[in-house]
Amino acid sequence: MSLILCAQTVFGNLFVIRTLQIFHARSLIPVKTLTKIGTAIICSASFTVFFCSTTPFMTGILIFAQHGSLIPLLLFLERGKIAELQMELPTFVNRWIMNLKLGAASTSARDKSLQSQSDKFQALMRPLFVTSNAQQTARKHPLMAIAVSRELVRTANEPHSALARLENLRDMLRRADEFRRKSGQATRQTSIQSGVMLILLFALMVFTLHRYGWRRCSDLVLWSVILSALGVGCMSVLSRKTRWKV
Repeated sequence: MSLILCAQTVFGNLFVIRTLQIFHARSLIPVKTLTKIGTAIICSASFTVFFCSTTPFMTGILIFAQHGSLIPLLLFLERGKIAELQMELPTFVNRWIMNLKLGAASTSARDKSLQSQSDKFQALMRPLFVTSNAQQTARKHPLMAIAVSRELVRTANEPHSALARLENLRDMLRRADEFRRKSGQATRQTSIQSGVMLILLFALMVFTLHRYGWRRCSDLVLWSVILSALGVGCMSVLSRKTRWKV
């Protein structure tokens, strides 16, 4: 059985390394952060095999949970970084408009505006303006919707109408930001309710374990945790798939 656990750990560590390489190529999470997260997960999984091998079933579940937590954690960090960089987009558009009104050409105005942004923002935005397949890049851009990225590409390719396009884009970004704040209030109540239910579940689990012990109610606790996690995951997926009309 220990051989199976060791094989599970090795393949899980390979999965961790490959996942870190994929997220490193996306250039959103710093390399130091990825290295620390990968090292922590690999070390914790290895320590679990060596120190908890007396209970193979629970050890296998713990190792699977440690390796499986990598992708949700990285997606959470990446989403936070994307939200941080998205806040720079209206500033970039405003600076581009200002430089155009000051008499600069469209390309030079865009480059000056881009140089005033953060290095990470510049690295993610430049492929929209310098690559030959900018339209393909716009479809997969991590910072903005397809409509926004395509509008920026059209603005760069049609400098004669750049000012009008950018002003329309600025108005659209303002309306979208205002609507996002209002729609967030509608979904926040559901998040609060799910959080309260999880707290009550945790309190009930602690009481049950204290009253009856792990051996008598381990199956009940494990199934309740699994079903609760499944329910929270379904709520999260359904909330992301909800489409609001602006």
